Amino acid sequence: MVASATPASASSVRALFASEDSAARLLARRRDDVLATLRGFAAAADTAGADPSTSARACPEDARPALELLDESSNARDDACTLAVLTHLKILARDAATRATFGERGVRTLVRVLKTIDRTLLAMKETPKQPVSRERATGILLAAEGANVALNACHHPANVAAFAEAGGVSVLLRWLSRDATTKRVEGGGDVEDGGVDGNRSGERVPRASGRGREAADAPSAALRRNAAGALQSACFEPAGRAAAAREDGVEGMLAALQVAVGGPCGGERDGKRSAHDADVDAVLAARLTGALHNATADAACVRLVRAAGRGGVPLLVSLLRGTEADAAASAAGAVQNLARERQARAEARRAGAVAALGDLLVAGTTSGKAHAAGALANLLGPELSGEEARERDGGGSESGSGDQQENVAPSLAVDGDSGDARRRALGKLLSSALALSMAWEMIHDAPPETRALA
Repeated sequence: MVASATPASASSVRALFASEDSAARLLARRRDDVLATLRGFAAAADTAGADPSTSARACPEDARPALELLDESSNARDDACTLAVLTHLKILARDAATRATFGERGVRTLVRVLKTIDRTLLAMKETPKQPVSRERATGILLAAEGANVALNACHHPANVAAFAEAGGVSVLLRWLSRDATTKRVEGGGDVEDGGVDGNRSGERVPRASGRGREAADAPSAALRRNAAGALQSACFEPAGRAAAAREDGVEGMLAALQVAVGGPCGGERDGKRSAHDADVDAVLAARLTGALHNATADAACVRLVRAAGRGGVPLLVSLLRGTEADAAASAAGAVQNLARERQARAEARRAGAVAALGDLLVAGTTSGKAHAAGALANLLGPELSGEEARERDGGGSESGSGDQQENVAPSLAVDGDSGDARRRALGKLLSSALALSMAWEMIHDAPPETRALA
């Protein structure tokens, strides 16, 4: 196991790759050395993460030798070596300069390996009502670590473009699906073994023990969390957002989010805790909401959220009042983006976004407060300035076909100058409220209670 490996330095890794003239010869002649060195480097990286005094440990500057070895080990169906290389690449991709060396060829290699893992999982899924085999557990472990590599690598814009073009986004979207990653024995819980948490290399996720429902620490749950994180990373860039729109990714992320907060499998929810709290995957919900926040920076994804048959806008609004601070903050950012479109803006108001954002502006996290202020400005500003009335009278400029009547207040009869003044006044009011809320929190080391302000 990685945790018990002897720590190895970056120079040891470089010497290993320099010892043979090709990845194929390295794997054939020095496989045990490959495993020992890469696992040792991962153990050293874990130590560096836990001990700030070792945080300056050098990282190999070039990821390409490891990517070539990944391709070779995957073709050889050497799962142990493939896992070790994926963990190594995950660590390398934490460094901005090193992940830039992946290049288009390296990213395509990564996606090719992810697709191979995906095909293996799909083939195993076809065996009905059989206990989950160790081979399938290994496949899920590989997929989870591969998703972590994608998460880190996609912090580089050029990598995102290559990743999306090669079909990496579609693989991640499949891994979000519970059906694609989970297999249960009738009457029991998951029996998959192994998994990673996406943070410390080599740590294994405890085996799930629940009955009839998947525990949040099951390996397949870890895979979905890692896939969601990779999608969040990819959707930060235009190429990733375009791929999400093209691959029905918005619908897929909303479906997974609904399950993550206890939707279809746990009953209707309003973002509050209930008796089904054990079914809520807070990490998955936060990452999916973050991915949707990033995706809705594009107008095409805004339209897809609004048009989703799963109540996309109300679902995101419901998370504004949730107890998960990260999900609430990202949901506010998503609503801020959605509110740029007239129909989505009206739907968000009908779902109670204004009151929920007001509470978040007072009692949310720092990012939650900032996104709440921006969302309120986008939700209320167009009506105050008269822009919304002009859009309705003119049929709308960006909202698409009007398939239902908006339940909004009567138009404000204002001219352009006074409308702009009202919008600026709203902006100043929100800025003052944001500053006051942050000042209160700094002075009292706690957010103000909304009930005290009622």
